[in-house]
Amino acid sequence: MLNLTGVTFGQSLEKISQNAFYNCINLKGGLKFKGNLTEIGDNAFYNCSQLNETIELSISIKTIGNKCFYGLRKLNGSLVLPNIISIGESAFEGCKSLDGSIEIGDSCES
Repeated sequence: MLNLTGVTFGQSLEKISQNAFYNCINLKGGLKFKGNLTEIGDNAFYNCSQLNETIELSISIKTIGNKCFYGLRKLNGSLVLPNIISIGESAFEGCKSLDGSIEIGDSCES
């Protein structure tokens, strides 16, 4: 999958499995998750270093796995996670361009 350059997510998507886009270094643009997405697995977008636009997470998201967005140094924007229950270890490590804020709701446990 290293040659993958873009991806579109449907409204009915509920889960992105671990390592789904691991090391897809040619993946460009932003990430927009809408609809019913509740879980993004460990390392799902690990080292997708060319993603360079805004990240928009669905308000239904409950779990973000370990190192999920690790190394996305060009990704920018703010995150609002009102229903998040768990954010994994190093989930946003290396996201040096996230220039806004991260709002986490009261339901977050870890």
